[in-house]
Order: sequence, then structure tokens, then C-alpha cells
Amino acid sequence: MIALPMDRDFKWASIPKATLLLIAFNLMVFFLWQWGDEDRWQSIIQQYAHSSLPRLEYPVFTSHLYQTQRADLAVQCEELWKSDQRHQVYRFLLEDESFTQMISKQDADFWGGHDFPQWFADRQKINPTLKTISSLRYGLIPHDGRAITYFISPFLHSHWASLLGNMLLLLIIGVGLERKIGSFYFGLSFMLCALFGGVAHTLFQGSSFTPVLGATGAVNGMLAMMLWLHKLNKIPFFYFVVVRFGFVEAYAVLLAIPGVLNLVLQVAIAWPQHIPYLAHFSPLILGTLLMAGLLRWMLGTPVNIEPETDEDLAYREALDKALKQIELFNFTDALKQFEQLAKENPGRVELTSSIFSLQGITQQPEIQKQTGLTLFTHATPDPKDAPVFVKVLTQYLNLHALDSIPAKDQVSLVRSAVACNELKIAGALIKSLEQQKVRSQMFKKALSELISACEKAQDSQASQRFKLLLERISRPSPDQI
Repeated sequence: MIALPMDRDFKWASIPKATLLLIAFNLMVFFLWQWGDEDRWQSIIQQYAHSSLPRLEYPVFTSHLYQTQRADLAVQCEELWKSDQRHQVYRFLLEDESFTQMISKQDADFWGGHDFPQWFADRQKINPTLKTISSLRYGLIPHDGRAITYFISPFLHSHWASLLGNMLLLLIIGVGLERKIGSFYFGLSFMLCALFGGVAHTLFQGSSFTPVLGATGAVNGMLAMMLWLHKLNKIPFFYFVVVRFGFVEAYAVLLAIPGVLNLVLQVAIAWPQHIPYLAHFSPLILGTLLMAGLLRWMLGTPVNIEPETDEDLAYREALDKALKQIELFNFTDALKQFEQLAKENPGRVELTSSIFSLQGITQQPEIQKQTGLTLFTHATPDPKDAPVFVKVLTQYLNLHALDSIPAKDQVSLVRSAVACNELKIAGALIKSLEQQKVRSQMFKKALSELISACEKAQDSQASQRFKLLLERISRPSPDQI
């Protein structure tokens, strides 16, 4: 059975592009670059086992582990050696970059004149092959701290089963999450979680020489985002069993089950080697924090859209449902509900403001532009509504030119901006109106209000400039409108 969290109105045109690109890139790295690493490892270990190196290097290696404060690994190697599981010890030894560097500096005085030539010859055969192993070249080794490994190691996997587990979980999460937060934020969050896991592991395991590989931490961070997004709510899952398929409602927290199973798989694959728990688990914290702050960052500071009184219970209930859809990142459904609310409650500019923002998020630029222009026709200096007009105007000007707004509405917006003490915005509107040679009585009134606001703000330069403009347009002229 396959089950993916997916909206019922899912369209193939909105496939999770970032998710699929990340999966494709991981697969390409593994099958086009890393494929054969395990065979190379086995070949190197066999070559190592039949050389003089185990006899000479094993005692030195255990001593080195004790000297570098890794007594636990030293004890583990001694137990494996006694139980004749020496190939695993060889793997530990060959992976340890610090040990390789240490013995490479030794000479005949260290190994003895009789053993040195043989040791040197055998090592010269082993070392070039070790450099072809991807994990040793670009795996994250905290003790080395090479910056490039923080970016490359999340895309490297030590085993095909590790790759399969991470990619399946990423697909399960990505189908639902990417549509909610967008491809850019999804990809950015993936990399931030991967980097966070690597940095956390380095900070607390800085003496470790074992390379860390895989996207487990990044995927866990995305899982935390998905769980925080839906919390204990039910969401639709698309299921497929042989020839039966359809949608079923289930609690989002059930997504934790494949997450736990994937962690068990990753630990089983890595055992008995060192398991980077911090690299795996710390991104859960970052993912939660990212999801908690992402909605506010995307939508900006929310405008108070509560009703004026508590008497209209039907309105408040409908509003709560619409806001719930925003909280769940169901922007399309939220837009439909806000539009219905606006029809049933005409004159509430806060609803139109929310519709304007949601149209931008759902990528409807032309409709959004018309919504903004319609809203501006109702602009007033009312302290309750003025912040709404200024907020929408700020968003509007990020997309469209100021001269696309009719002069009459620009005058009204000047008064709204002054009421909010947004004097820079008011000044920009005045400049536009001055260029259009507007001389209406309402414009003069707006200028007077702006002059008073500038004087109150002790901006004498701006106040004087606007006074001169007011005097100029107050002179009789045939261009008055």
C-alpha cells in the first residue's frame, strides 16, 4: 500500500518540482558517482587483510584511539578483533583520516628498519584507492571542518537502502508540503536543515573522525515542518493498493510512523559504526522553528481582521474557518472562503485586503491588481481602516507602478498614509500627483493634513516644501480639476 498526503484538488501541473529535483539529484549522485564504492571498499579491505598492514598498524591504531579520547571505539575494535570480525576493524581503521595522516608522517625509526620497506610498499598500494571513495573525499568529518563537505555530504549515501529510505520519506513529505509553502521555500528549508544538522554534529562531536553522509537530517527537518503545519488535524491521503485507489482522511501525525521507520533503517545500516544522532535529530528543532515562522514571514504582519463586535457569531465562525485554511497553507480554499465572506459582508476592507494577499500567493497577478485598484477607490483617513489601505498599497507598489492608480484614489491614499503617519508613502503619492498637475480641493486638503503631520514630526524641510506646493496650486489656474 502507498499513501501520500495530497489535496483532493491536486493537479499534475502543480507537481512538487523541488521535491522531484532533490530526489533526482540524490539518485544521480549515488548511481553515477557513488555506485561501486562498496565494491571498492571490499576490494580495499581484502587487499589490506592480505598485506603486512594489519599486523603493523592495528596495535598503533588502538593506541591512537585512546590518545584521541575515543576509548569507546578502541574497546569496540578490540572486541571485534578478538571475535575474529576483523574486516570491520579494518574499515574503521581505513576510514580514520586522522590515523592515516598520523602514520603517513612516520619513518623507519618508528616502524623499524626491517618492517618499514614492506609497510611503505603496501601503504602506497592502498592510499590511492582510498582517495576514490566518495565518503572519504566529501563526507562531513567534524575534525577536518571542510566547509564544502557541509553542502555535499547531504547528497551522499553509504548504502542504496539508506538512499531508498530517505528518498521515499522525502517524496511522502514533499507531495503535500511543497504545495503549501512553494518550491523555493521547500528547497531552501531542505538545505538549511541539512546544514543545521551538520553544524550541530560538528559543535558537539568536533573530535570525531568518522564521515557523516546522507539526507536523513534534512528529511527529518522537513518532516518536522509537515507535522507542525498540520499538528493534530486530519488531512487527505491519496492511497493506492494494487488496483484500488482513492482518498481517505487521517491524522497528519501518522506521518511520524514512516519517519521513525526510516530512522530505524538508517541506524541499522550504520551499525555498529558511529551513529551521528545529532546530525539526524537536531534538524527536527530547526524544521519546527522554520514552519512556525514561515507563514508570518510570507504573509507579512497580519492585519487585525476580527469583526467589530462579538455579536455576529456567524461571521466570526466563517472567518475562523477561513483563517484556519491559511494556517494550514490551504491558500486556494482560504481565498474562496474570503471571497464568499466579502460578498456576504460588503464594505469590510480587511476582507478585501486578505483577498489581495491570497491572490498574490496563489499567483493571480492581474486579478490581484484589479482587487487592489477596487480597494483604493474606498480609501479613507479613518484610523481603523487606513492601515489596511497602506498595507495593500505597499504590496501593490512592489508589483505595479504608482501611475497605474487613478489620481483621485491617490489623493485618498495620501490621507490614509497621513492617518497612519506613513509620511514617506504620502510624500511619494504627492510627488506623483504634482507631476500630474492635480489641483483639486481634496488634494489641497490632503496636502494640508500632510503639512500638519510633518510639523508634528518636526520635519521642517518636508513641511516647507509641501507648503510651497500648496501655495502654488492654490493660485487660480485653468488646469484645476
